[in-house]
Amino acid sequence: MKTIDMIRKGTPDDPVFGYGDSAATIENGNQLFLGPCSTEPCGHRHSDMVPWIDCFAELAPGEYKLQCIDLKDRFGKCLLINDNQYCPTTNPNKNHEGQYIANGLRVHSGADENGQDNRGSEGCPTIPRDRWAEFIRQWVVGETGKLIIRKAA
Repeated sequence: MKTIDMIRKGTPDDPVFGYGDSAATIENGNQLFLGPCSTEPCGHRHSDMVPWIDCFAELAPGEYKLQCIDLKDRFGKCLLINDNQYCPTTNPNKNHEGQYIANGLRVHSGADENGQDNRGSEGCPTIPRDRWAEFIRQWVVGETGKLIIRKAA
């Protein structure tokens, strides 16, 4: 079973980190992918510049089930987190009446690495667009795995 280990180094309030978090995909002790990622939402909603804390949620550190799916929409092939069930968040989620939960989360392609204040996410972990093909080709639709999000030491 594949495990993605993401290390959170930044915060949604600190866009200078951009894709400063890291992701490693490991299977049977072999590293299949190592590269940048973001475990945070964008710092603000781009349509009206509302701060992230007022419209997005940040997935809490922890372990989550993954399943590779193909949505055949703007996300295409991606990794569904926790069977689309609720996951804990680090902040109250205005989309869920202020509860510390979110659902509909997936690991998906984000904005390019130069779009440091636009990681292409409202709370999903993202991989930079220019590294996405390298990352997702390791997964087969229907395959399951595990996502670990940890804070940097």
